[in-house]
Amino acid sequence: MDWHPAQVKAALEMVDTNLSKLAKEHKYAHINEVLYRPWVAAERIVARALALEPEAIWPSRYLRPRHRGIAMTRNPHALAPPGEGPD
Repeated sequence: MDWHPAQVKAALEMVDTNLSKLAKEHKYAHINEVLYRPWVAAERIVARALALEPEAIWPSRYLRPRHRGIAMTRNPHALAPPGEGPD
């Protein structure tokens, strides 16, 4: 069962971050939609902040291969850890 959006937000607060901070770190205007719809890059950003795999937070989104979504990400900064992305 997927985590409730409030659980994701609370878990992020427990590690002293939030969706707004993560979005800014990865050069997005916002990533709030990740709580309600699939978004591979943002899922990875949130999961990395929580030291988890995205599948642990949103298992229903990973019932089928996601390689196409990964290949189609519009922001290469999202897939690299902060400070290690292309500039």
